[in-house]
Amino acid sequence: MVIRLDYNRFVCLYRAVKRFFQRQEQSEGCIAKIDFPFLWYIFWQYSNKQRQKQNALKADLLSKNACLKWLDLKSPKQANAYLKALEFKKED
Repeated sequence: MVIRLDYNRFVCLYRAVKRFFQRQEQSEGCIAKIDFPFLWYIFWQYSNKQRQKQNALKADLLSKNACLKWLDLKSPKQANAYLKALEFKKED
């Protein structure tokens, strides 16, 4: 099974900025920064280019393997509900 977290660009952007400000420690020599090119990559390039590549991969994989399951989770709420459902099944 393939599970793709296909969150919208605003969620991704918000989480990247939030992680930057919550970061407590860094590896030595690693300079943490948020700049316009990085934000632009998250907001525009990644969501457009990667989604196209992933959709092509999805079509290719599904055409070659009938047993493969592909699940797109569109929001953190949907992902949490899916994880809860797995926990519920695990207890049965």
